[in-house]
Amino acid sequence: MKSLAISSLPSTVGKLKTCCAPIVQWGCMSIKVIAFRVLAILALVTCVASLIDHLRPIPLFCGDKFGCEEVNQSVFGSIFGVPLPVFGIVAFALFLGASLCPARPVVRCLGPMAILAGFFGFGFVLIQALLIQRFCPLCLIIDALGM
Repeated sequence: MKSLAISSLPSTVGKLKTCCAPIVQWGCMSIKVIAFRVLAILALVTCVASLIDHLRPIPLFCGDKFGCEEVNQSVFGSIFGVPLPVFGIVAFALFLGASLCPARPVVRCLGPMAILAGFFGFGFVLIQALLIQRFCPLCLIIDALGM
């Protein structure tokens, strides 16, 4: 009797794997890939909103109550005259594009790119906290999505 229970164990495990597969995958994409793409899109949208605020004389998304203007007008608000959100748009568009590319070498670059984005995001939070001493909510969202 015991040998029957042990011999049926592999088939039970196989049924569990099949049963739980939709939780881990949706179609042929894993939940990790879907989450990565959704976060990249959210970051892109937030970068565009931040760029709009950066370019307008009166911010559309960040009000006067926040430190957005101080952060945007600081030395760290642009690099070589290019607003920092432009670099975010390019970076997160690359993330999204790389996640859509099926080529294995491109997919392997996602990990190091994500680590680099995390360092930049953490660094920008530190700059706001320690050097500018003001916080821009849009910037914090972008930094958190980068981390």
